[in-house]
Amino acid sequence: MTTSQKNQTSTIEDLAKDAGVTKVESLKIDIEGAEKTCLIPFLEKFTVCQIYLEVHGGAQEHVKLLQEIAHLDYRLFSYEVNGFGMTACEYSFIHETCIEKYGGRRIAYFLDYLN
Repeated sequence: MTTSQKNQTSTIEDLAKDAGVTKVESLKIDIEGAEKTCLIPFLEKFTVCQIYLEVHGGAQEHVKLLQEIAHLDYRLFSYEVNGFGMTACEYSFIHETCIEKYGGRRIAYFLDYLN
């Protein structure tokens, strides 16, 4: 996705640049399906400590986006199915570099015996 004056759309990156933002601590996104095209390009350029995201679509679309986010070192710490529409879920992530900052623990350390 690109910023378009004609269509009155902006990328998350361009919004951040226009506002002079260079560091993002927390990001809440509910953009009705556009998260699939907008979020990953932004996260490839900005590290965000915490992301709160509503994802729309079927299970395969959710899994694809969650995998892309995980490959950028984000860890899922909470999720909730939207009861009004079973095609939407809310996910919360924390970046690997911010876990200690918030007093979190990497559960995988406790689950290594499963490998």
